Amino acid sequence: MHNFIKHFVRQQDGAWMCTSPATLETVKGRVQVSPDTRFTAGTLFNGIDLVGMLDDEYLRQRRNGHASPDTEHDQLMEDLVRKRELLMQSFALCDSAERQALIEQAITACEGEILKRLSLNEESERLNGVGSASS
Repeated sequence: MHNFIKHFVRQQDGAWMCTSPATLETVKGRVQVSPDTRFTAGTLFNGIDLVGMLDDEYLRQRRNGHASPDTEHDQLMEDLVRKRELLMQSFALCDSAERQALIEQAITACEGEILKRLSLNEESERLNGVGSASS
């Protein structure tokens, strides 16, 4: 399962999208999934709850610190937060008032982008709701 999950990306609504050909050997037999196949909760694929299996593996990896961000949005947010932290560190180490002012402007811009992304994501979730099941 560890390698199988690498062929999927978890979408914002909790569904899983296959990104490259994936094969998994189970007690019920071999499961092969084609790229662009999307799975939502409650959908069985050849009698197997792939979403449940992928969610379980994702949570296991996340507990162990090995899971990547859930979505592209999460990755952008992590990048922005990391950028802000680096700017804060630079500000603390900077001895020039002029440079501190420039870094402070960059921090403010970064925080504005974080707030903007949060509000866009909330609006998108409100408008779209939960996606439909397909396989």
